[in-house]
Amino acid sequence: MLDLEKNYHKSMRTRLFLPLVLAAAIFTAQPVLSQNTSELFRQGNAARSAGNFSASAQIFRTIISLEPNNANAYMGLGLALYRQGNLAQAITNYRTAIRLDPNNDPAYHNLGNALYDQGNLGEAITNYRAAIRLDPNYAPTYSALGNALRSQGNLGEAITNYRTAIRLDPNYAPAYSNLGDALREQGNTGEAITNLRTAIRLNPNNASSYTRLGFALIDQGNLGEAITNFRTLIRLDPNNFAAYAILGFTLSEQGNLLEAINNYRTSLRLNPNRTSGEQGLLTTTQNRLREAEQRLAEQQRRR
Repeated sequence: MLDLEKNYHKSMRTRLFLPLVLAAAIFTAQPVLSQNTSELFRQGNAARSAGNFSASAQIFRTIISLEPNNANAYMGLGLALYRQGNLAQAITNYRTAIRLDPNNDPAYHNLGNALYDQGNLGEAITNYRAAIRLDPNYAPTYSALGNALRSQGNLGEAITNYRTAIRLDPNYAPAYSNLGDALREQGNTGEAITNLRTAIRLNPNNASSYTRLGFALIDQGNLGEAITNFRTLIRLDPNNFAAYAILGFTLSEQGNLLEAINNYRTSLRLNPNRTSGEQGLLTTTQNRLREAEQRLAEQQRRR
């Protein structure tokens, strides 16, 4: 949903490398440890970038064993744990990073992300605001703050923050997508569509933006273009059972019952584990499939 690693490598260089160089100049035994730690940071970051989060976490634990007061090592560990879905431990490590370095703005941003995912909106907002106080020019934090405010029901302030993110970084696609969705919720369909199209232009491979734009186009009554967007969504994510259900509904509204039925059936075939959230979509899709089949049968009888 968001930039999870805000200026992390830049932060590491400016806060870690200089003290290590100075220490190396003072203590003859220190250069070996410093070089090893720097290499471990490189390896930990590379493992995370490659998606090997378990290895990344282990490497950062090794750094912490060597340098237990290194704030960036705790943040690196937090990032790896976050990517593993271990929110509680990620939060613990981000908090430790902040305790060791209260001016570490990326740690506040990343802590905000984990708290948001945990559903702790109030504290997430507090940490996003702290990150902004330390670095008022980083667009993703404003967008993330907007998401938390919107989830809290504060739509107006959310929109303000999305607009600030865009002003700071006119090429930051997620802010346009989030703004478009919020404007649609506000009833401003025209401006919502404009922003969602910009998000897609900046990042044409983000499936979520096609979903959002498709719904806004339905609101506008533009079923043809909505269908085009849902088709693109399926091309990007061919196993997205919800996308087939949405496309089926839109085709049905357009009167294309046969293709709607085919998409409903594909959705039901792909719908996996029937969790509580999926069960609602499953039931809705089944009901719409029956309705479309009945309408199609009635049309055929009239011919």
